[in-house]
Amino acid sequence: MKRKNLTLLISWLLGFFVLFSPPIVSATRTNFEAGAGLLRVKSAKVSPGLKFHFFSLNFFNQMQIPYYGSDSAYADKRGDLWTYQQLSFTLSDHLEFLLTALGHSEKWSLQTTSTRRNTGDKTLGCPGDALFGVKVHLPISSKLFDLAIEPLVSIPVKGKNKIIDSPSQTGGLDFGGKVLADLNLKTLNIYLNAGYLNRANKINEVPAGLGIEYLPARFISIFSELTGEKKLEKVSYSEARITPGLRISPNKLFSADLGLDLGVFKADPYRYIPAWQIALGLAFPSRLIQWERMPVLGIIAGMVRDRETKNPLKSLITFPGTTIPGIVSDNEGAYKVSIPPGEYTIHVYSNGYRWLERKLKVNAGETVPVDVTLRRKAPPQGTLKGRVVSASTGNPVVATIVFPGTTLSSLLSEAQTGAYSVNLDPGTYMAMVVADGYMPQSIPVIIAENTVTNQNFQLTQAGTAVIPVVERPIASRTPTATPARPKPVVPTPPKPTPPKASPEEIANLYREGVRLYLSEDYEKALATFQKVIKLDPTNAKAKDYLSKTRARLKALKGG
Repeated sequence: MKRKNLTLLISWLLGFFVLFSPPIVSATRTNFEAGAGLLRVKSAKVSPGLKFHFFSLNFFNQMQIPYYGSDSAYADKRGDLWTYQQLSFTLSDHLEFLLTALGHSEKWSLQTTSTRRNTGDKTLGCPGDALFGVKVHLPISSKLFDLAIEPLVSIPVKGKNKIIDSPSQTGGLDFGGKVLADLNLKTLNIYLNAGYLNRANKINEVPAGLGIEYLPARFISIFSELTGEKKLEKVSYSEARITPGLRISPNKLFSADLGLDLGVFKADPYRYIPAWQIALGLAFPSRLIQWERMPVLGIIAGMVRDRETKNPLKSLITFPGTTIPGIVSDNEGAYKVSIPPGEYTIHVYSNGYRWLERKLKVNAGETVPVDVTLRRKAPPQGTLKGRVVSASTGNPVVATIVFPGTTLSSLLSEAQTGAYSVNLDPGTYMAMVVADGYMPQSIPVIIAENTVTNQNFQLTQAGTAVIPVVERPIASRTPTATPARPKPVVPTPPKPTPPKASPEEIANLYREGVRLYLSEDYEKALATFQKVIKLDPTNAKAKDYLSKTRARLKALKGG
């Protein structure tokens, strides 16, 4: 009957395992709580999301131990089964709650020391005390280390006078905690655990463990643990073991752990008994609850300021080449955004300033400070251009163009073509052209923002003859018609002709608009492309750039 009961218990546990089929497995005999890590040694890292763990199946060797409380009998222990079901939930990147249920089953036979006579098989199957823990991951800036503390408290399933299994039940509240540390070396991880557990049955213990894990490939890890539990009561057993093991995770649907314990336990103050055991764990994704792993994001944060005055700027920060939407800094120039880990290029824009590009790398759970300063753009200007030629021959003239009443520098027209060009701030100017052998010529010009003004000059040669006035004597008193006195010939400056847009000039104006767009001077680019389309309504490229420029301006203005 007892054998049948044990078989039923194992079958029920296996059925429960297949039904819920959780995603992570770990195996242990004496450690009564679990989590990320190896078999007994835990990791300091926090696993995001809501998870359900089921572990483990442990098959122990046959070993003879003294029957507790009797000097004339010993127990021939044949098998031991421990099961753990754990529910864990992560509230943040540094806080995880764990609730663990424990089950224990074992079979042994009692024999007398003198006769070696079997007095009967004994079986046991029962639930153990539940455990509640909180893992607090301590924020450390180093990527090399992880550190956490884990307070623990148990919830008894039986009263003190109703205990039926002392290894898994204490009859009261147990409490204690552990310190967990990780050393991360790319394909090699090192785990260190140490703690103290105060048990209601007065058998307190100090657990400790050291684990080394090697990751030769994505789906496999090779590990070894050195663990032990020092019992602080003389009548209790202390244990220590070394456990080499292997974990295989070929895909997200299955993983397996296999470990071999080689160790000793202290049976009494004068005797140590060798022990070994095989630990096997299997895992499948839950069929009832399938939780996706929450991504651990990184953070980019900083300030945008004027490079000269250091005043804060309201700016647009974009992530070209990604689907991450752009963000706008506040009135104090501050911004902050959470994004997935990876390498990024960011662009920072602000009206009236040159845009800036930065490349950076974002790691999970880390904040990358990115403070930027932007340089103010030059004020918007227009262009004055044209030719200086001889009024009589049409040949180019090397002349000096000056702007009286301003501090602008003079410029020379080209000798071969007579062409000149200069960028000026918007406004009205008097352009004076002076050349050797020619009369100076002054013409007012109006310069508009982002506009090209064409003004040609035709110079008259100096020393042009003036027709003299000749007075004839009066021949008689009879009045005669006096010939009209010829007026001196005064050359009049030609009136400025309205600019004519040749195909070459339209092409130059289009190229100027493209240059302004690539320089992020969107307001000038907008006016330039509008002028191109006005001169050439069929210019499809200018229309395309005009729509792009309007979209950029709308984004910068927060629309």
